[in-house]
Amino acid sequence: MSTVPFETSQSGRIRSRMQEIRLTLPSHVNSAKAEAKTLTDWKFYVGHFPFLVLPAVSVVAYLLVPEKKQVPLPQNWVDRLPSIQVNGVKAKNDQVKTSYLAGVASVVAGIALKAMTTYATQKLTSSFTGHNNSAKE
Repeated sequence: MSTVPFETSQSGRIRSRMQEIRLTLPSHVNSAKAEAKTLTDWKFYVGHFPFLVLPAVSVVAYLLVPEKKQVPLPQNWVDRLPSIQVNGVKAKNDQVKTSYLAGVASVVAGIALKAMTTYATQKLTSSFTGHNNSAKE
């Protein structure tokens, strides 16, 4: 019966284990690199945790925006405002009449704003979810 010295069998096991580590190390490094890239991407967090990210962003934005400065107004500031003439008649600022065309333009602008908001919301939703909602057939 031949006996293998303890040091030789121990060193052989260490060598074989080191060989295994060398063979699997590149794949572990690549997977760690991919995982680190995913964890540092803000889209990952917004896509997976929107109900946590959006309130946090709102709080940060609230803290970053400076407070509105209060400017004291003189006592007679309303009297100092320039008067407006409509059809040659001076009118006070609260009595200015708008034309029919201005009313129509206001309605059209409101409809256009609503359409743009809807379109932007759909585009943002599709970019976060990765789906194209506009190509429904």
